[in-house]
Amino acid sequence: TNKRILNDGDVVVLSQVDRNLNNTVSISGHVLRAGTYPYADGMRISDLLGLSEGFLLDASFSRAMLIRRLGVANSYDIMPEDKRGNVRQETIWIDLGGLIAGDKVADIELRRLDSLHILANDDVQDMPTVSILGGIRKPGTYQLTSGLSLGDLLFLAGGPTSKAYSGECTIVRRKIRADKKHFDVKLIPFKFLDLLENKTISKIRLKNYDQIVIREVQALQVRISIAGRVQFPGTYILPDGAKITDLLIAAGGLLKDADLRGAVFTREKIRRIQERNLNRDSMKTEERFARTRDEVTRDGHVTEAVANHLSLLGLDRMNRNMLRHQALGRIVVDIANNKFPQMTDNLLLESGDRLVIPRSSTTVMVMGRVFNPNAFVWKSDQSVDDYLTLAGGFEDDADEKYVYVIMASGEVRSSAQKGNMRLTRNFVPGKGDTILIPAKPLGRDSLKILSDQISLARKIAELGLVGATAAKVIESDQATVGTGLDLGTSPQSIPTSVGRPYDEMLIREKALMDRQ
Repeated sequence: TNKRILNDGDVVVLSQVDRNLNNTVSISGHVLRAGTYPYADGMRISDLLGLSEGFLLDASFSRAMLIRRLGVANSYDIMPEDKRGNVRQETIWIDLGGLIAGDKVADIELRRLDSLHILANDDVQDMPTVSILGGIRKPGTYQLTSGLSLGDLLFLAGGPTSKAYSGECTIVRRKIRADKKHFDVKLIPFKFLDLLENKTISKIRLKNYDQIVIREVQALQVRISIAGRVQFPGTYILPDGAKITDLLIAAGGLLKDADLRGAVFTREKIRRIQERNLNRDSMKTEERFARTRDEVTRDGHVTEAVANHLSLLGLDRMNRNMLRHQALGRIVVDIANNKFPQMTDNLLLESGDRLVIPRSSTTVMVMGRVFNPNAFVWKSDQSVDDYLTLAGGFEDDADEKYVYVIMASGEVRSSAQKGNMRLTRNFVPGKGDTILIPAKPLGRDSLKILSDQISLARKIAELGLVGATAAKVIESDQATVGTGLDLGTSPQSIPTSVGRPYDEMLIREKALMDRQ
């Protein structure tokens, strides 16, 4: 009893309440009050549904799933055909619609630990949909409701846009082929204007997976921009088929200090192509650098391998610089030519094009490996050689064989070109041109070059030695066959013409190693 007097050393043990609910049933899914409820003898499905206080709106009344944890035992394969598994849980499907209608057979008696799950409509079937696209304010997919008409869907989609075509549009309706193996489509044409005026077509009932296509009127226009030394720089919308000269006219013409020779015309489509090509070339270059690094490392040129690896690490930065400075989408056009309006350079404009007319320049830039890279005032009688003299001449590492002139128009003249386009020192640059003198490529160390040459010569000599020895053996065999004697093969049979250079190369290689 609670009045028992405890003595020193007594132990009181309080038993823990069993947390396992063994005398319960549960309901889950699309009901108002899902949860666990006490089990009572004789309890049925309808009693549990009453405790859950009804269904949610999207509940499916076709079937309900009853999970009975202590159902009929059933064996299954853990390994194929071993029948070692055993399950004591079974699924019982309840005719929920019949139960709601009063079917006593469907209202089965529950057992302890039974769990009833009420499914949703989208658990047992796909929700029916229709879609609308084209010249509509809110194109997309909509749920097909009972009795939804074409006019209703137009209202749900927000009505037409200003681009909608008032003529023939289409309902694309799915149908099954005669062979029952493939789906086909049936096209139902209608006049969009009839739909807007609520004529008979607007009352047509839609079916599952119908697609309504509202055609759009194509806007035959281009949106381009012009900046720099024109009367009215800005963005213009011109009719499809307009050319560069039309853009210049729309911008009010040129200012007096405009430099047509330095005009820059860019196109977004070209920029994307350039960017894609640069990324591809960068990947190839990276592979080539890595392969070269591995080769020089294998051959023992450690310092060169380290330098090559550092260059490989710098490729990413070089690629970013190329994308920023080279992938501009520029198209070189000769706007300064008097015949430009009739030339093919007078391109048809595309949306996104941009034309920049700079102010006329009065300088020529000299850059690269010269003593004084600088900008010099342009003079009509000064040649490339004159500007190089003004810049102090070439530095020691300048590559004089490859001098470039980058013209303001975007064209390039270089001493590496052939024919009439080849750059000579007497060439007179124009205003805004840039003279560029690159550096010589880095050469390899002379000792490493000599070492490679010795190694190559040694391999050639070894091949010659083996070939000569084999030839001598064949000759000896032939002599043996002809005379009946066995001459054999001795070191003296090796031709001196092969042996002597081989010895000399060994001496040169040893001397080289001693020097290092």
